[in-house]
Amino acid sequence: MNKPFIYIANWKLNVSYAQAQEFLTIQDNLVHTNKQIIVCPTFPLLPIMQQQLAEQIQLGAQNCSNFTKGSYTGEVDAQTLNAVGCAYCIVGHSERRTLFGETDEMITQKVALLIKNNITPIVCVGEQHKSTTVQTQEYLAQQLNKLNLDSYKQNSLIIAYEPSWAIGGGKLPDITDITTIIEWLQNYCADNQLIHTKIVYGGSVDEGNIVALKQIASLDGVIIGSASADFQKLINIVSL
Repeated sequence: MNKPFIYIANWKLNVSYAQAQEFLTIQDNLVHTNKQIIVCPTFPLLPIMQQQLAEQIQLGAQNCSNFTKGSYTGEVDAQTLNAVGCAYCIVGHSERRTLFGETDEMITQKVALLIKNNITPIVCVGEQHKSTTVQTQEYLAQQLNKLNLDSYKQNSLIIAYEPSWAIGGGKLPDITDITTIIEWLQNYCADNQLIHTKIVYGGSVDEGNIVALKQIASLDGVIIGSASADFQKLINIVSL
């Protein structure tokens, strides 16, 4: 049997409590053989989602703190995320880096805390501006090397290639270019003995390009952003 294709629904700040309740009534339409679904709602929605999610759908968070406890108003720690049922957590998303000033050092700390608390990190990396393939590879190497991921050779990780310039604007890079970068990331993981690491793509994933993306043999899955907040679109994407 082929490996399960991973669909990560990053709801961002686009799904309300009422809409999350609606999702729970239609979630069975997302359950397919050999497809892995991960839903990442906002923090307040995590407990209710954990209680009512279908067994085949897994729960993820959109972020976590790089602290364990203390006077850090508004932060949510990895231990609490584990307690409310999160199996995955997104870290290093370009929106966190650009809008909230998160650094590679902070992301490295988050990865360590997530792994310590048995949560698989979904580590986002990607160039800010459209670049040549060589420039992108050099930039990704710099990002990844700073994160010390080779410290977690025996742990499960997901690396998400998300070029910042492609997020939210419908500007999907050329499939050939994505394929080249995904293959480069696979080789990077092999060279660093990250044997339990999966590679996914994120950035304007929708119904119009999911079929082409799934043709990339070395791609393990996708992160779906804005389109995942439209549940019919999400169902269509997973069904294709």
